[in-house]
Amino acid sequence: MVEVKKSSFGSEVIVGENPVSRFLFANTRSAWIWLILRLYLGYSWLTAGWGKVGAEGWTGPNAGAAIEGYMRGALARAEEGDVAGWYAWF
Repeated sequence: MVEVKKSSFGSEVIVGENPVSRFLFANTRSAWIWLILRLYLGYSWLTAGWGKVGAEGWTGPNAGAAIEGYMRGALARAEEGDVAGWYAWF
């Protein structure tokens, strides 16, 4: 896994790739793992987005309440020094 080669400038240490990462990122048999992970992630994003589309705080008569509450909390924390100043500047 670790190899030392002599060169004209001295010794070079070559560290081989981790077998687990080689399997996950370079082997086509791991495609099923990535497919399941991508489907789960896509489903969770879609359900979270669909919940926001139907919520009054995002799209109903009270639209913008969720963003307003988030920003008020962020600005309150910026005054206390918990949030970076550039974030509160926006």
